[in-house]
Amino acid sequence: MKRLDDCGKKFGCLTVLAYVGDRRRLCLCDCGKTAIVRQTHLASGRIRSCGHLRINSNKRRTTHGMSSSSAYSRWSSMKDRCYNPKNSHYHRYGGRGVRICERWLNSFEDFFADMGMCPVTKTIDRIDNNGNYSCGKCRKCRKNHWPMNCRWATSIEQANNRPQWDRKGAKHPNVKLTWKKVGWIRKQYRPGRMPVFARKFGVAVATISSIINLKTWKEGVL
Repeated sequence: MKRLDDCGKKFGCLTVLAYVGDRRRLCLCDCGKTAIVRQTHLASGRIRSCGHLRINSNKRRTTHGMSSSSAYSRWSSMKDRCYNPKNSHYHRYGGRGVRICERWLNSFEDFFADMGMCPVTKTIDRIDNNGNYSCGKCRKCRKNHWPMNCRWATSIEQANNRPQWDRKGAKHPNVKLTWKKVGWIRKQYRPGRMPVFARKFGVAVATISSIINLKTWKEGVL
């Protein structure tokens, strides 16, 4: 093969090795593959690799195919509430420090793998309303000791698990639980009273459930 003056020159990811006839060059791509390319295509920038740049670009454009699903809609709305100050509910989420773990924030696919398909009548709910949207297993969750804190829930379930807001949109301050209050909750509890106790003490229904079922405040059970 005849060698030319442009041998050794680089065009994009391609380095010219030799002339192979009909104004074509044998080139070595950065990825390690070789390709035969017309000199005019190299000079114009029309071809800049053996083809791997185009393949990678197509992969990036490939979506999960769920952009119209309810799960994707819930995921998108979750991010908007937490990171868009113009969102009408931002003051209840991002405005009070609610964040999304890095696994879910950066990937809908990972969010869907953990949460699954969203039932028609449900939306995403934080089990601990004072906690974050967290998967419980990514680097950020492990570092900050964030548990898996989300579920699909109906509007009624979410209302029972939501902090109480006054007419001006301010959240009523939480009342710190004590052993005395925990003992009172356990003694006074009757089926169906969890939402009432949650509102009374300014905590999540899940917190009351954990107290009743002895999953927390277990030492010296009252």
